[in-house]
Amino acid sequence: MKPEPPSYKCPTCQKQFNRPSALQTHSYTHTGEKPFECAHPGCGRRFSVISNLRRHRRVHTKTAQVPRTRLTAEQRHMFVQRLIQRSQDTNPPQDQYLPSFTDGSAIPSPPGSSYYYRPHPLSIHTLINNA
Repeated sequence: MKPEPPSYKCPTCQKQFNRPSALQTHSYTHTGEKPFECAHPGCGRRFSVISNLRRHRRVHTKTAQVPRTRLTAEQRHMFVQRLIQRSQDTNPPQDQYLPSFTDGSAIPSPPGSSYYYRPHPLSIHTLINNA
């Protein structure tokens, strides 16, 4: 038989943990302490879990690598309307990457893309609920 692993109990809520580090991280939920601060100039975000800080750091590197422009509400609306119109056209453009769906299956997008085309017409409802 295996010996019981050591147990570390939270004195506040009695929850048990197998590692003292897990108990320490958990204790921050009670104290509100956030000891891990982002070192990026001007950021100052703080986290109670170091892995959340590590994930957050990617925000700063991605922003520097990929310049983004934010669409206005009107531009987003026009884009959605065009998508809906294209999905409902009975004679879509003859594009090698816009196949017609006869069996309802999803067909992969162009090489290098991780997106799949939807096998059904788009609507505002499906766009909002599947975003």
